Amino acid sequence: MMKLNQKYIEKIFYNYDKIRQAVYEARNDLGSIKAGGNSSGHAFVSDPTAIAALRNSMELRKVVIDMGKNQDSLVVSNPEKWMKVVDYTYAYFKGKTTMDVLQDRFSGESYGETCNKLNISRNIYYCYLQEGMHYAQLCAVGLQLMALF
Repeated sequence: MMKLNQKYIEKIFYNYDKIRQAVYEARNDLGSIKAGGNSSGHAFVSDPTAIAALRNSMELRKVVIDMGKNQDSLVVSNPEKWMKVVDYTYAYFKGKTTMDVLQDRFSGESYGETCNKLNISRNIYYCYLQEGMHYAQLCAVGLQLMALF
């Protein structure tokens, strides 16, 4: 379990769509899951029902996200739990200014544009952002993705 790190959580938010796509691709990769056959290696039989059940019941251990030119790949352990952190955070702040700030921030909009749109100061913007990140940190701790100490 990694130590609590806000920068890492922000990376998860910034790359949420890429993580979701990587999870989708991993779940639908038929070559990654095998079912049937026995330990003697004889007569492997394809079982689509078993493969579908395994695919949907097992949590993915990790996905690797390509970060583009001049950047290392992002390895996300427990990607589905990290997706829950983002989903829970957005659900908790739905309809509130914090939600608007988080969505604008992680879609790449500058804080100046968001401040003008929401008619808030820079300090208030960062207070909302911190509120959202603190909640996300609590979710990460609750899902045993990170430790407090």
